[in-house]
Amino acid sequence: MITFDIDKKEFLKGLGLMQSVAGRKTTLPILSHILMEWDGNSLHITGTDLETGVREELTVTVHEKGKGSVSAKKLYEIVRELPEETIHIEKKENHWITLQCGKSIFNLAGLDPDEFPSLPAYEDQYFSEVSTHLLREMIDKTVFAASNEESRYHLNGILFLQKKEDSAPSGPGREEGGILRMVATDGHRLP
Repeated sequence: MITFDIDKKEFLKGLGLMQSVAGRKTTLPILSHILMEWDGNSLHITGTDLETGVREELTVTVHEKGKGSVSAKKLYEIVRELPEETIHIEKKENHWITLQCGKSIFNLAGLDPDEFPSLPAYEDQYFSEVSTHLLREMIDKTVFAASNEESRYHLNGILFLQKKEDSAPSGPGREEGGILRMVATDGHRLP
């Protein structure tokens, strides 16, 4: 049996994040599910709508490593109503997931986790920490210029550029010796 135990509050925190991207009406059933991968003392849950992806790491007690895919909305609704106890999750045959907490037992039909779309790897990319205040200010100063026309989908976003410079002075738009830029246009404006 492939199993793990998790605290309800910890699980609910992660499942809450997944509700923003998974569970929407879609033609691909796997996109209404979340991918759960457990190994060591970690549970990685992933949700995506093929445009936005969210991956969260939660602390668990793993008895045997494994992975599964289950409906994000159903799992969230069930966990939200459970008592404040440890939740025991077990993966069974044909991708079924059994959830047990106290005297409550739920069996949820899952899908093949290997069919879940993979998120791009980011280990090779350069990332830096950016203050939320600076990021919000930069978005506020550029989002007005992004197109909201569906026919011009290539202009709907904001281009975010990071350039690492060893000798860059600090100041607005500069973080940790680098330059941050955001650019948006609707074809008429370019801030």
